[in-house]
Amino acid sequence: MHLLQLQSINLVRIIIRTYLCVITFALTSCATSMIQESKTLLPEASGNIVVAEQIEQIIGKTNKIKNITLTPALVYYLLMAEIASQRGNMEIAVELYHQASMETESPTLAERSARAALLTQNQQRINRALDRWSKVDTANINVYIMQASILLMQGDYNSAMKSIDTALVLGPRDTKKFLVNITKQLA
Repeated sequence: MHLLQLQSINLVRIIIRTYLCVITFALTSCATSMIQESKTLLPEASGNIVVAEQIEQIIGKTNKIKNITLTPALVYYLLMAEIASQRGNMEIAVELYHQASMETESPTLAERSARAALLTQNQQRINRALDRWSKVDTANINVYIMQASILLMQGDYNSAMKSIDTALVLGPRDTKKFLVNITKQLA
């Protein structure tokens, strides 16, 4: 072999080794997760340091979700559920939303879990999500409206009547709207 051919073979070997090292490093750095403390400090634009809890309070004032402690597990479940739902895998998304709703006592999160469960049309998942939502938010009329609709479709008329009665007691000013929706479902 000529000297030029030997040098090109050595150069190819060096490139392959470098490529393998870079890929190995990239994969291990992506697979490794850092453990963050709950009181992580974030720099503000003015140079002041703001505690992450203060940011959560500000976000809580602007959103419907209030007083939720963001744990790593909760953030994981929510992000993975959103990704699964974006990819059209609602079965996995519903399970992750349910896990997230079990992590906290948030009515909004329980409602989201129930609404996602409706998309799967799986009665067991829907009932589980509605049960969780009704335990977390007992005074929400929407829980009982949705529960009555599901029970009517299942043919459980006695339980549906209890849900309808509870909804009418909780929201007397919405009676007409609620009864129109129930009538449409019965037709």
